[in-house]
Amino acid sequence: MASEKKITAEAFNQRLAKVQKALQERELDGLIVNGQGTQKVGDLTYLSNYRPGRVRNEGFQGAGCHAMVLAAEGPAMLVSPLGQCGEGTFNVNGFKGGNDFNADLAGAVRELGLAGGKLGVAGSGQMSSQVWFTLKRILPKVELVPADEILRDLRAVKSSEEVELLGESARVGEQTIAIGMESVKPGVTEHRLELDLRAAAYEAGADAIAEVTVNSGPFLRDTGCGRTVQAGDLVSLGISGWCEGYAFCATRVVAAGDPGQHQRKQLSHLEEAAQYVVDTLQPNRTVGYVTSLHGGQTILPAAHGIGLELYEHPWIITGPMAGKPVVLPNMVFSVEPILMDGRLGALPISKTVLVTEDGPRVLGMPSA
Repeated sequence: MASEKKITAEAFNQRLAKVQKALQERELDGLIVNGQGTQKVGDLTYLSNYRPGRVRNEGFQGAGCHAMVLAAEGPAMLVSPLGQCGEGTFNVNGFKGGNDFNADLAGAVRELGLAGGKLGVAGSGQMSSQVWFTLKRILPKVELVPADEILRDLRAVKSSEEVELLGESARVGEQTIAIGMESVKPGVTEHRLELDLRAAAYEAGADAIAEVTVNSGPFLRDTGCGRTVQAGDLVSLGISGWCEGYAFCATRVVAAGDPGQHQRKQLSHLEEAAQYVVDTLQPNRTVGYVTSLHGGQTILPAAHGIGLELYEHPWIITGPMAGKPVVLPNMVFSVEPILMDGRLGALPISKTVLVTEDGPRVLGMPSA
């Protein structure tokens, strides 16, 4: 059953007010909020509820690029080539949907009186160097500075409405994976399992599917090729997508038929690894991970934020360059450890976890 919670117009207005306050504190005149394609638009959607459709014609300047330009005080404009800004979009006072993204972006900056201002750039990873340099060429007095942290930090901590929506999305993912696991048996093809997962996700309430992965064999690799599952195989099932605009991601590994002793042991270790990562997500604590090595087994713990996008801040991973973020109440994570076994291959698992004042809680389970 779909959640009845929606993000209200007042909530969108409050988000914009927080961003504009942050701009004023940083002495920035405005902000360019960037998005790319249909999946990497979380910053745009967070501020405006705008969800661009797929651009069919890529033969023009800036295809697939989107941006919201806002002043530190006052109005904002949306730029989305061949897009449409209809009902349900908030905090947008003007819209440019032509076939030249660079020109429209420069026009929006100019019309908001920011052509000579100091502008922050949010979603800088979605702004190509070509767009950056073209904007500087058209508006040479504009100063552009990175400002990803403004929206990144706001989006990391979810509102109660977002938590409920993410709980519903997690339910879709877990319900889908459960059906997929029941379908695993000797003689079924990977293609059949993929179709079953897709159908189950839409039946459970998914809006859209990002990716379905099915891999099988005595040794698991990320190389699904439509093979027929054999007795004694391990089968990795994964699905990700969106329900009511918020992302879900669920992954499990199951044996086809009765698992052997070594398979059973490693599948148990995989669940233990997932529970370990879940248990580390305690509120108001700094969290970091290291790779675990034992015999022929390696465990790579990992977690990242999930929300409007599948992959969000904060990231908690292993490695010399990995950061150790502070975990806060109302952050929602996808925990994704991988167990590497010399005999069985790479065994993945993913679950969605809400951080509460009392500790972590796995979302989407029948008892959740």
